[in-house]
Amino acid sequence: MMLSTPDKRRLLVGWCFLAVFGVRLPGVSTCILLLNGWEPLSLRELAVQADVVVGARTLATYKEERTPEARTYTATFRIFSVLKGGDLLDDIERAPGSRRNVYNVSNFGDKTMCYADVAEGETYLLFLTLFGGRLSAKYDDLFGAAADYDDESEAEILAAIGE
Repeated sequence: MMLSTPDKRRLLVGWCFLAVFGVRLPGVSTCILLLNGWEPLSLRELAVQADVVVGARTLATYKEERTPEARTYTATFRIFSVLKGGDLLDDIERAPGSRRNVYNVSNFGDKTMCYADVAEGETYLLFLTLFGGRLSAKYDDLFGAAADYDDESEAEILAAIGE
């Protein structure tokens, strides 16, 4: 079926309306903000704005136990490098039954909803804040709560925060 130019315009206007006003169709979700010329913040900018920055390996994700409102999930991490906010970690409860440096971090989710999605066994730089006495992914940018970890990125962040 061929659509006429006016029909194509109406279809385009309809999709733009959905994108601009955030109307969601059942079963359809998307990171709408990508349509607005989004440019990611640098690692330096993310680190400066975060309360806590760490290098960590994902031990477990709880994607089947998402929050009803935002559809986010918690993940358990073993922190191997604290780049910023180490004093704040002293007051945070560790994951139940875990050893040193293992914490639960909330507020991860699907990339289709502009959240950082983490995978078990992978290492990340995490940009975090404290929420209700717990660690939470911090979103100063789309997907901005987690970035792939490497030594160069760690050095860039340490230089940015003056360590």
